[in-house]
Amino acid sequence: MSKKEIEIDPAIQLKLSQMLEELESKTELEGCAIISSTGLRIAHADSSVGPRIDADLYSASPAALLSLGSTVTMTLEYGEVTEVVVRGGKGFTIITASKDTPFILLATSKKGYKLGYFFQILRKMYKKAAEMLKDVEIGTASY
Repeated sequence: MSKKEIEIDPAIQLKLSQMLEELESKTELEGCAIISSTGLRIAHADSSVGPRIDADLYSASPAALLSLGSTVTMTLEYGEVTEVVVRGGKGFTIITASKDTPFILLATSKKGYKLGYFFQILRKMYKKAAEMLKDVEIGTASY
């Protein structure tokens, strides 16, 4: 019997999804999700997976961006990546990460003038989620 790449208690996943839903309801953040550093979706708010969004691509792309960002910052000797911000014509995508946790918090916003505020909120949310996921291990990918 093969082991899953990530095994998480469904109750923890539900709690994380509820936290993300609450985050969205209290801010202008959208598309909030927690994904593994390998690109697997762990938990998400309902708005992060709509009919026009490929959920797998939505989860895998930030993991790839984080990996690239880590390569750049380490090459330049700027230290570990903690956030990656991607600016598009209609909004921003914020990826929050830590070298100590194999999970990523992803959020989007159309409000650029609030980015500093969003960074603070997302850092707090990331710490809460990391504490809940501290015993979860990422196994070998079985693609």
